[in-house]
Amino acid sequence: MIVYIDLIIISTVITDYAILKIIKEVWKEKIKIYRLILSLLVSIINIFLFIFPFKHLIILRYFSGILIPTICFKYKTLKDMIIKIVTYYILNIFYIGTIIVFNITSFMMLLLALLFVVVSYLIESYRYITINENKYIYKVVIEQDIYNAYLDTGNMMYYDGIPVVIICNKYFNSNIYKYISYMKVSSVGSNSLIDIYSGPPIKVDNNEYIVYYTFNNINYDIILHKDIR
Repeated sequence: MIVYIDLIIISTVITDYAILKIIKEVWKEKIKIYRLILSLLVSIINIFLFIFPFKHLIILRYFSGILIPTICFKYKTLKDMIIKIVTYYILNIFYIGTIIVFNITSFMMLLLALLFVVVSYLIESYRYITINENKYIYKVVIEQDIYNAYLDTGNMMYYDGIPVVIICNKYFNSNIYKYISYMKVSSVGSNSLIDIYSGPPIKVDNNEYIVYYTFNNINYDIILHKDIR
């Protein structure tokens, strides 16, 4: 059997690039170009571990794949790193399994198999995200106006012991919301100041809550505090 090393390298690079891009899209990551290039270089080096007739090098090949997602992404926690590494391996296994099941041999069919894996995983990931996200969508009322609100369990901001709710900038009305002060909030690796406003109570599922407000450029009308359920 003739093995074309150039086609193997090309298909491997395309496959790993696609898998890394899937991980990037699902987790909304940013990839530095130099990290991506280094990851793909490791992927190419892994190919040559199969060529040399040394048993231990072949075994090493299966573990060296850990380096590819590890180099490509930055990680905030060990859990985050493990999840992305496992996802990388699962997608590789899924792809190889598709090739074996359908007995794929041509280069074009390999690309179609990769496309099948990519689309299948993205559909399933976004379905899961959408289902879980919809659990936290509420209709809320401020005075007589109805808004779509997202319950963010990570919003733990308090001002003077009272929860702070985030409203989209476009709904700011100086006749309703009165500036009272500002406060410092901490995010990943930085601190920032936000303005705090008083306003009318917010109604969620016929329950009324006294809150403070801050305004920001957000995707929802309102982001609720974790204490509002």
